[in-house]
Amino acid sequence: MLVWLGPEPERVLRDQIEAMLHQQLHGTKLVWIRIVEAPRTSTLGARRAQESGIDVHAMGVAFAFSLMARSADGVDRDVHGVASMLGTELHRGPSRRKFRFFFEIDGDLGKLGSSEVLGARLMALREIG
Repeated sequence: MLVWLGPEPERVLRDQIEAMLHQQLHGTKLVWIRIVEAPRTSTLGARRAQESGIDVHAMGVAFAFSLMARSADGVDRDVHGVASMLGTELHRGPSRRKFRFFFEIDGDLGKLGSSEVLGARLMALREIG
């Protein structure tokens, strides 16, 4: 399902979340993370012209998470929310693909993982030149 993220999609998710934590509060480290619900996905594709099947052009996946973050001064904090990874132009070469990551503390997977929200975010990413 997440082959477009490379051989270790869970590592990509962890690295992205740790980078976002570090960006928001310098020195923050990710101690642990758990995915707490089944991920939600949305896919955009097109039928292949000459053969059966569908080429996946874009995909979004949203995860509800719980994590422990440690600040630079050693204070641990429980954080909950939704992380979403989006990719477009997946049917093209790696250099033409576009990616976006969302990290929403206290986010609701029912809303942020809905086909409406993921689909709208995928369409917006596709429109970025």
